[in-house]
Amino acid sequence: GHASTRCIGSEEGKKEILANLEKINKKNSQILKLKFYQDLTNKEIGQIMNISTKTVFNRISMGLKEMREIMV
Repeated sequence: GHASTRCIGSEEGKKEILANLEKINKKNSQILKLKFYQDLTNKEIGQIMNISTKTVFNRISMGLKEMREIMV
């Protein structure tokens, strides 16, 4: 199935995303979980993980790229 046609808001969609988060780089997936499930800002994530905001941004980008490659 195509990721673009699926509703992310559905429980099924969330389960699939969580399953895929387990497959990508651990550090990236941790940050994506904080970002999208805890609704934290990049600054807050940086403080929690003790990394710079720029690093948070980079890891989110890498994580989303990895997710897109899995979910195609």
